[in-house]
Amino acid sequence: MVRIISEGPSLTNVRMTEIEGYGATYKQRIIGLVGDVVELQDGVHKISLGAPHHYIFEFAITVAGSKVAVGGVSIRPENCSPELKASWPTPTPMLSTQHKGVTTIVLAEPNFGAPTGGGWCAGPLLVECQKRKVLLEIHSKPTGAEIWVDSKKQSSGTNQTVEIELCLDATFVDVLLRFPGAANCDRTVTLVGNSKASVNCSFVEAAKK
Repeated sequence: MVRIISEGPSLTNVRMTEIEGYGATYKQRIIGLVGDVVELQDGVHKISLGAPHHYIFEFAITVAGSKVAVGGVSIRPENCSPELKASWPTPTPMLSTQHKGVTTIVLAEPNFGAPTGGGWCAGPLLVECQKRKVLLEIHSKPTGAEIWVDSKKQSSGTNQTVEIELCLDATFVDVLLRFPGAANCDRTVTLVGNSKASVNCSFVEAAKK
């Protein structure tokens, strides 16, 4: 398991997403907020963070058993945002001395300077789709977990049934549950027509806050 924390206020509680796929087929799913413990399988995980001044930070976490490495750091302004002189040190992984089996990754504070006069804009392609409604039964043990559905925080926690609106051709939805002191639980839920889908998570204590 990995706990991602910030050494300063700029990135505290910032939303973290994992980028899956490449090119036109990529998608992002929320895995938690900075400060959370997340469970990452062996392999390379590309993480994206929203940052101050409308910037996006990206880095890669490579997990191989108990070994965790960080690399592939990049920073860039969001679409149509001004470019600044900016730098961000590579995040530092270290074994937790308090919580066995958890590697802590520390995010340094970014540095922003004067505008460079650069920047870019890509016109978004917006295509309206036909919608359908789907019910999600979301349960956790213990109850009271915070619920995020496709990166949107729900108004109340588990247990509850959530009604969501999706494009007709959507075949899955991403669900994230957060519970204090435990590793996040994230699920990609396969959808079949308008059938009701369910999510169940049992939280394991990972790190006390």
